[in-house]
Amino acid sequence: MQPITQASLDPKLNDIRHLRAEQEFSGVIGCFGLISSWPRLFHSMRASRQTELQRAFPLHVVCSWLGNSPRIAQQSYLLVTEDDFAKAAGVLKVIVEG
Repeated sequence: MQPITQASLDPKLNDIRHLRAEQEFSGVIGCFGLISSWPRLFHSMRASRQTELQRAFPLHVVCSWLGNSPRIAQQSYLLVTEDDFAKAAGVLKVIVEG
């Protein structure tokens, strides 16, 4: 594990590292023919994981683990899934037929 240095706390340097890591990861996935291009790959993965964890744990706990705030999670990461639509359709069916 690398020690925390002033350079590692520099937001611009972290942005560059994040972009480079995302480019390298996209290249590796592309080598396997899985995807050709996925804009904002890391953001999509983070949003998927935030949404999955949110189903099992309280918002403040998940945000603490992932390092964001509830406001940011709700604005940027939490997703509506197919399961949400299926659940709503089942509830509506019971109400309409009930």
